[in-house]
Amino acid sequence: MPDESLPLTVDELEEWGSPKIRREIPEVTEVAVVGVPDKLHRQRVKAFVVRAGSTLTAEDIMAACRQRLAKYKIPEVIEFLSELPKGPTGKTLKKLLRET
Repeated sequence: MPDESLPLTVDELEEWGSPKIRREIPEVTEVAVVGVPDKLHRQRVKAFVVRAGSTLTAEDIMAACRQRLAKYKIPEVIEFLSELPKGPTGKTLKKLLRET
């Protein structure tokens, strides 16, 4: 069931947000955007980011997102990981990310 508090479903945000963040911020090597539970809005947008260098900060990503994405597509929370969890086919396991 879509989250009516957002103009798009979280699935659509995942599909639209991840490629744009990765394409627009060269220091980002991988990103996965998921919806996580939120008491007020039922879900909020969280990005899991693998960065190429250690100098990239969450604020750097937020600033770039504010310039390039619509407000509702901007992740509210950014978490850095050394790698994204992958299945045997190489697909990112977003279910595991939602549970963290």
